[in-house]
Amino acid sequence: MKQDQPKQVSPGCSLAISIAFGGIFALVGAYIVSISLGLLPSNPENFKAPRLVVAAAGMVFFLAGVWVAFQAGLGAWGADTPLAKWVQYILALAMMVAFVSVFLWVGLGSGERQFETSTSIGPVTTTGTASEGEGRCIFGGFGILAGIGVLVYAVRQGAKLLSGGEAPTGQSQQAAGAALGLSNDLEHSGENKKE
Repeated sequence: MKQDQPKQVSPGCSLAISIAFGGIFALVGAYIVSISLGLLPSNPENFKAPRLVVAAAGMVFFLAGVWVAFQAGLGAWGADTPLAKWVQYILALAMMVAFVSVFLWVGLGSGERQFETSTSIGPVTTTGTASEGEGRCIFGGFGILAGIGVLVYAVRQGAKLLSGGEAPTGQSQQAAGAALGLSNDLEHSGENKKE
């Protein structure tokens, strides 16, 4: 019995879907940023966070949409050019910094916070409130860990791009590790196996 093959989406249709999807995200993000910066009228009482934090959240959506549309527009072959790699790196880095900044503000920023919890097991859902300390610890801890991840990405991917796009090895990998204060254990373990 012959198994049915999944239908392939035509490249033109895939491109249109990706650009439309990215465009929707970019428009939503631009709308949020415009409201938070006062470019569009809004009721100030609706803001539960500083306007710049709301703008950072909007930038996550905007940059994600631009990134998706940019990726789609490049196609399979255009993504390998050095300029495209740098644009992707900058978009991804800016998106990650904006994302992390929201968590850091919730966890470490000044002012009072209110946190709600929700637990679902099957059809039963319970809701409650969490203490400010618990919420700040979770959001702040995640923000710090994600910030470290962004720093590692920035250094390693930057070193990779500066070395010509190949995986960081030798001097560029050592420079990336030195910038983070890390030793290059993988390289040393590989040298021991060769001997």
